[in-house]
Amino acid sequence: MQQPQMAPWVGPNYKLQGNSMASREAINCFLQSGEGKAKYDALLIGTPGTALLSDLESIVGTQEASCRGLHLTGSSPYKGGNLYWVYGSKLGYTYKEELTGELKSVELYDVGLDTKRVSIADNGFSVVVATGESMYVVDIFTDVVEDITTELPFTNPLQVKFLLGRLYAICGDPSILTNDDLSDAIKSNLIWYSELADAKAWDGLSNVPADLSSDPITAIDVRQGDLWALGTRTYQIFATTADPDKPLAYVSGSGTTIGVGAPDTVATIGNNIFWLGSNASGRNMIFKGAGYNSVRISDHSVEDALERLSDLASSAYGFTYQDGGHQFYCVTIPSGSYEFEGSTEFSYGETYTFNTLTGQWHRCASRKPLTGELEAWQPLFSAFAWGKIVVGNLLWSSLMELRNDTYTDYDPTTADKKKPILRRYAGPQMFNNLQTFICHEFTWDILQGQAPLNGLSSEPMAQLEVSYDGGNTFGSLIPAKLQQTGHYAGVLKWIGLGASRSFVFRVTITEDMQFMAGQARTRHSMSVLP
Repeated sequence: MQQPQMAPWVGPNYKLQGNSMASREAINCFLQSGEGKAKYDALLIGTPGTALLSDLESIVGTQEASCRGLHLTGSSPYKGGNLYWVYGSKLGYTYKEELTGELKSVELYDVGLDTKRVSIADNGFSVVVATGESMYVVDIFTDVVEDITTELPFTNPLQVKFLLGRLYAICGDPSILTNDDLSDAIKSNLIWYSELADAKAWDGLSNVPADLSSDPITAIDVRQGDLWALGTRTYQIFATTADPDKPLAYVSGSGTTIGVGAPDTVATIGNNIFWLGSNASGRNMIFKGAGYNSVRISDHSVEDALERLSDLASSAYGFTYQDGGHQFYCVTIPSGSYEFEGSTEFSYGETYTFNTLTGQWHRCASRKPLTGELEAWQPLFSAFAWGKIVVGNLLWSSLMELRNDTYTDYDPTTADKKKPILRRYAGPQMFNNLQTFICHEFTWDILQGQAPLNGLSSEPMAQLEVSYDGGNTFGSLIPAKLQQTGHYAGVLKWIGLGASRSFVFRVTITEDMQFMAGQARTRHSMSVLP
């Protein structure tokens, strides 16, 4: 018996066009270190499920209404803050009633039906909502909403952020600001700021030029007390000052010729800022801020997907969340038609997730309940509120909770309002000098005995598919039983898997149970065939 060459079985998602040279898939499971204390150095962990937290249909309406924005305030009349949201055309918030612990929701205003994301920030007294066309100010303590769009010195407010007592905004206004004392400037190349502690006061002279390059600013975000301003071809960083007439100052040397190709992908968590980049030379690389510089974090697998879906990539969006000691950055390429290799294709959307702890990628996906097809992950936006990871919903007017002890996804269209999570892992290619060998047995060490006592998953199964051509095509599903509740010993095992110069094993599990897996092994022999 000889051992074929193979990389460690568990790993990240890494699939290249054509598949033959790289066909790893990690869908709804991610790589986690064993930290030198677990059975294996590396484990596969299942992504969290989603549970309904608050149904907003009675407020938003019965039409499909995607979440357009989510923001939790620190100050509030209610313990735990106000969670402001925009679904469809409705602006409102949800709070936790202190006596009963129930979540209550309040409708505030109709901001106009649209599918575009909104930007929400607060200064402790007021919440500001920028829709791309209008700007609204909400009094946190009285719920009074004012439309201040016509009072602004610019039009088309795109984004708004809070930093050191002021609100900062950017706009899509291409008109020229003419000053008597200062040189003229294009309004979309300026960072506008409010008066201290006054979200409604925006003066025509209260702006800072971001004129390192002529590209307009399309996204801003705050990282470690600095304001990052990103255009289509460049970014530059501003630090706060003690000068009330000039609260921002350009950080010398921070300008870089890397811009943002999809403004909605800019997101921060901890001391990290992420975005889908572009510049004058190209596009479709994902970056992370490193000090005042940036580093590429996308690998060729993610970049292949971005290139394949490049017609849709400019509409990509991102968000971050933290769970189980990991910080995740999720970037979603939305559904739609696209051109690739001379033909028109359709994508249901794809979500790629970066784990800052391991520096590796995996895919998150939701499942269509009727067809089983995978689509973009349902959660979007996140906030840690009331001790829960709260996320918006891509398809329906509801707030959901990410939970590691929930192994299904929320879906109001099914009888029990939940649907299975498909977890799929395809390992690396197994080969030995491209010689033919016979695979007698494939065994995977996976968490057992965690199935529910009743229901469809009480007799859990795993399905194996084998590819003999580098992951381009797979054979029929080969089932194997997982151990029932309380039976913790045992492994997944398949026998008599044929002969080939290379093997790719792909395992799919859709059961309502915890997922955790370690390494795998094969039993095999070399063939007399070349």
